[in-house]
Amino acid sequence: MPISLTKAGRTARYTFSGTSGQWVSLGLTSVTISSSTITLLKPDGTSLVSTTVGTSGGGFEPPSTLPATGTYTIVVDPAGVNTGNITLKLMSYLSGTLNLNGAATVSTISVIGQNARYTFTGTAGQWVSLGLTAVTITSSTVTLWKPDDTQLTATSVGSLDPPTALPTTGTYTVTVNPAANYTGNMTLTLSTEVTGTVTVNAAATPVTISRAGQNARYTFAGTASQQATVRITGNTLGNVLVNLYTPSGSWQTGTTSSAASFNLSMVTLATTGTYTITLNPQTTATGSLNLQVTSP
Repeated sequence: MPISLTKAGRTARYTFSGTSGQWVSLGLTSVTISSSTITLLKPDGTSLVSTTVGTSGGGFEPPSTLPATGTYTIVVDPAGVNTGNITLKLMSYLSGTLNLNGAATVSTISVIGQNARYTFTGTAGQWVSLGLTAVTITSSTVTLWKPDDTQLTATSVGSLDPPTALPTTGTYTVTVNPAANYTGNMTLTLSTEVTGTVTVNAAATPVTISRAGQNARYTFAGTASQQATVRITGNTLGNVLVNLYTPSGSWQTGTTSSAASFNLSMVTLATTGTYTITLNPQTTATGSLNLQVTSP
């Protein structure tokens, strides 16, 4: 929708019918107005979201789905005495599914202001991560939404790692929102963690990360007052974050290293129970390492 505002002080208002739960975005292109405020009003006339745009244009989207069914209004208000033109393009999000532990999904965003959303079925207690590779979008935000449409976590680079296991069973949504007027491609790889167990003072266990953005989680049985050291050898993953957690889930020790071999600080285990070691590559590289827990 091309808009021409040739008189100082004039604004423009355009309406559209929206549905509760709908994801929409607005492309702002061919902008010759030096500065203007774009506001999206809800059906009750209150502001849902607002932004300032210059001649570079860009994208504009609500922070979440539309909250109600009804008539929404887009207001274009040039700053001061500015005049000029702007083209508005209202779009639904591109949509698709993510294949948990399956084939990667390629997201192609070719229109300024276009966003994308992808869904997958998650289970309460499940640990997942999302690798972001082959990215040609200069800057974007990737967000994971819970089944109730509240945000779980977000990132702009590398991989998306929720801070906890999935809290509920249901349909999760991943949105891709390019910044400014950027377009391009991104490959999304959704994976569960590599899991297993190790035994204190047993031979090292090989751990292989074969999917972009994938993490690993291993457990071992520990005894109160036992001293333990987590050892990494043969690391081909590059920079990797290794953490040790107590049976209650509290962090005990950890480090980030790209060395081929390194150890966590030796700790004295406070309680008897199942301890957890997490291994999180800090890039989307794949590879392997050997994991061992020793007690002197």
